[in-house]
Amino acid sequence: MSLPPHGIFSLRNKAAHSQRRSLLSHAFSQQNINDCMPIIEQKLDSLLQSFDCDTIQTVDVFLRFRLFAFDVVGELFLGTSFGASEAGTAPEYLHDVDRQFLFSGIKFNFPLLATFLSQIPLASMKTFTRGGERLAQRDPIAFPDPDVFLPDRWLYAEPTTSMKALFMPFSKGTRACIGKSLAKVELRLVVLGLLSRYEVKLAPQTTEESMEIRDHFLVMPKSGKCELVFEPLPEGALAKA
Repeated sequence: MSLPPHGIFSLRNKAAHSQRRSLLSHAFSQQNINDCMPIIEQKLDSLLQSFDCDTIQTVDVFLRFRLFAFDVVGELFLGTSFGASEAGTAPEYLHDVDRQFLFSGIKFNFPLLATFLSQIPLASMKTFTRGGERLAQRDPIAFPDPDVFLPDRWLYAEPTTSMKALFMPFSKGTRACIGKSLAKVELRLVVLGLLSRYEVKLAPQTTEESMEIRDHFLVMPKSGKCELVFEPLPEGALAKA
């Protein structure tokens, strides 16, 4: 389903892409996600148990959340858990796969680009002429101070038409992320599970510089980590707003 030249990511023919995507749509439908909730909640329990501690602790949530998502996908689509949350690390073979396909993905999905890259000096890849485009979700007209984390812009005021139109974390249209329903369920369960148990703060080493965005197909922080401090809440208490 994902291997080029006929994979769901690289198909350019709209009709062929629609047909291929329809084969996967049921697995990611909201109804199917609801039916799979017991499995997702079981993996959530494993994640929360990996946090369980009576003292203040610093946790790299960028790693922990990826391991949780990895376990969920394994259980839902392969019928087995990788046990990544319990182990606290991804299986070694996953790193082997990453290394093996670091450049082969470019070769197979973008053959013309691969040919071009193979014929230019490496130093030439480091300089790009700046264009005039602006990322939709960084438009200061719709989102004042777009690079600042301001959840209040959504919580305490009615989002404007422009905000709704330009907010697209899962993309939009026929090429939108097919797994967004699953991702939203995971996000809500994890946030609720952790904030009902811990007060959460930024670790001293988590800075604006360490959290600069880097594009690795999916975005990730410059440091490769997002370390937060978790302090257990008194029984029956709620996390501070």
